[in-house]
Amino acid sequence: MSASGPRLDTALPSSRPAVAAGENGPGDSTGTATGDSPRARRWHSRLIWAAVVVVVVVVTWLITAQQTSNAQAYDPANPGPQGAQAVAEVLRQQGVDITVVRSQQPFLDQRIDSRTTVLVTHTDELSSRTARTALEHARHAGRFVLLLADPVVVGGLDLPVDVTMEPTYTTMTASCQLTDVRRSDQISRGRIRYTPHDGTDARVCFPPSPGFAAGGTDSGYLVDLPQTADRPHVVLLGSGAVLTNSSVTDADNAAVALRSLGHAPRLVWYVADNADIAAGEHGAPLPLLPSWFAPAAILVASAVVALMCWRGRRLGRLVTEPLPVVVRATETAESRGRLYRKAGDRG
Repeated sequence: MSASGPRLDTALPSSRPAVAAGENGPGDSTGTATGDSPRARRWHSRLIWAAVVVVVVVVTWLITAQQTSNAQAYDPANPGPQGAQAVAEVLRQQGVDITVVRSQQPFLDQRIDSRTTVLVTHTDELSSRTARTALEHARHAGRFVLLLADPVVVGGLDLPVDVTMEPTYTTMTASCQLTDVRRSDQISRGRIRYTPHDGTDARVCFPPSPGFAAGGTDSGYLVDLPQTADRPHVVLLGSGAVLTNSSVTDADNAAVALRSLGHAPRLVWYVADNADIAAGEHGAPLPLLPSWFAPAAILVASAVVALMCWRGRRLGRLVTEPLPVVVRATETAESRGRLYRKAGDRG
């Protein structure tokens, strides 16, 4: 072929398809996008495993903290805002021997005499039977103090008092004179109001408003029941603010608590437990869950969330796919019009 004739490699189209922009070229985003690269997938996996490790560490710390510290309200070993460690420590510094029991059998093992004050907290964890058992065991106590006793406990002990759940957040003055309460003492707030029956020798303190006068059948957030042949000296205290660490310094809360609990050289602090309530007994909660149930539930839920993050399908970028057949919109409209005309469907 002469030199002036067309060259074969330029006249004929190339047998290799041209590489379009973005098609397996430098600008291609199909296999090299940041979200789909092997390196990005490795980073995603590492982040997921790091999150799993953090969750496990946090749950383990929570379980350990729960086991090593006391978080019960009105508990003498709880340093938190709702605990009563401050009052317990001051009583110890004043020479009061404090014995803490957290279930009924250890309480029944204690020797109770006239030189012993018995304080029962968490009375909502008592039933009529367990309350009566505690009172019978403490019949020789110098004083039997019930904190926030509800109608079930008061009725089970057959005390001549009516109970009203009436929280108040105002400062109340005692307006009475007792051995451990001064007429000018004040407490910051109350939760349960007590009304003695007519004809009883009960003395009432801390009425809910100045319109109430002490004595008789008036209501108050502290009721003092004198000793009888069937029961010891009973004090119903309807305010938990006098014991808690967060409010013990308010008003005269500390003075009322220390005088009510510190007049005897020995104090038995009974933290009631609902595990002592028999199944089906009045006042018993329906299912009694073990103490490890809540931490175990948190751990299982965390494991499920971690598994979902690990095995869950991630949402990637949008991918465009070529259609097998491209049909112009005008052809579709014309074809449909012809079908309508052929069928005579003028509507």
